[in-house]
Amino acid sequence: MTDVARMWGGWGIVAVLFAVYCSFAGTHNGNGISVNVDQLAADTLPGLPPAEIDRGGVTFNFDASSARVFGGKADEHPVAVRCTVPDMTDESFYIGEGQVGYLWFEMKKNDKTVYEMPRFECRLKLPKGVELVAERKRGVRTPLDAFNSHDPIGYLVRANRGVGEAGEATFACWYDGKPVSRVERLRIVVCKAVKGVRPKRFMTGIHAGARIVDFPDDGPAEDFVDFMEDVGVSWSIINCSPSVRDVFHRHGVRVTPYDNDYFVNGFMVGHYRGKPESDRYVPLPLKLQPPDATTRWFLSKGSCPISIYTESDWFRTNTVPLLKSDCEGFDGF
Repeated sequence: MTDVARMWGGWGIVAVLFAVYCSFAGTHNGNGISVNVDQLAADTLPGLPPAEIDRGGVTFNFDASSARVFGGKADEHPVAVRCTVPDMTDESFYIGEGQVGYLWFEMKKNDKTVYEMPRFECRLKLPKGVELVAERKRGVRTPLDAFNSHDPIGYLVRANRGVGEAGEATFACWYDGKPVSRVERLRIVVCKAVKGVRPKRFMTGIHAGARIVDFPDDGPAEDFVDFMEDVGVSWSIINCSPSVRDVFHRHGVRVTPYDNDYFVNGFMVGHYRGKPESDRYVPLPLKLQPPDATTRWFLSKGSCPISIYTESDWFRTNTVPLLKSDCEGFDGF
C-alpha cells in the first residue's frame, strides 16, 4: 500500500470498500467488514515480493462498521462532526515529511437550532511538528441538516518534523463559548515524503471537490499544487478562481470544471427553464420510475437525446452557449 494511497485515497478508499463488499474479502464481524489493508495489497499483487510493497512502515485496518460513516448509533450531540476519510479507516491521518495534507471535516446539526455567525466556531488543535498553513474559505460556516461533503471545513496542514508518530489532533464545534459537538480525535502520522512520476500515456488526476483550494490568498494553493506535482498528478476536476487555475497551469496540471447543475446525471443536459416540450425528456410513468426522489427530479428536468444529436434550435441557441461559457478558461469539460 503506497503512501500516495494512504494520503490521497479518500475516494479510492471508498472504491476499495465497494470492491471489498462485492468480493467479500476480509473478515465480516457482524457489524461490518474489517480489512487489513497491507494484506489486501499483498493479495491484490500476488506476483510482487512483500518487500517491494511499499507500506511506509505503517499498518492500519479498514473498518466498514464505522458508526459515524455507515450508520449505527447516531452521534447524539447537538452537532455531529466527522473527518471523512480517517473515520473510515483507523482514525489516522498521514502527511508526507515536509509536505502538505488536507484535513476535511463535515458537520450537521441534530436538532432545529439555528446557529449564527460569529457565535458558532470550529476549533482545530494540531500536535507539535504539524502546522496550519491555511483554512479554506467557506460560504456556509454553520451546520446544516445533513453532512455537506460538497462544502466541507478544510484545513491545509504541513508536517515540519521527521517520520513518525506526531501525536493527536482534535476538532470540535463551539457555540456561544460552549462545546456543541463531540471532540473528533485523529492520530497524526508523518510518513516518508511522497514522490511520483507523471505517466506519459495517460492522465492521473484528482476529483477535488467544490473550491477546496479556495484559500484567503493564492500562497496555500501553490503549496497544494506543489504536492500535486510531487505525486505525479496531471489533471484536476475542481472549481477554483482564475488565479488559482493559473497556479495549476504553471505546475502543468490540466483543470476541468468540477460540476455544473445543467450538465449532470445523464439526461440533465442544458437549462430546463423555458425548454420547449419537443426538447424535454419524457420519463417513464411514475410507478415505473426509480424510487429515489432526487433521481426522479433530474429525469423530469432532462433533455430528449434526439433533440441533442439532431442539434435542435434550443440545443444550438441555449445549451451550446452555456457549455462554452462553462468551459471558458478551463481545459475542456
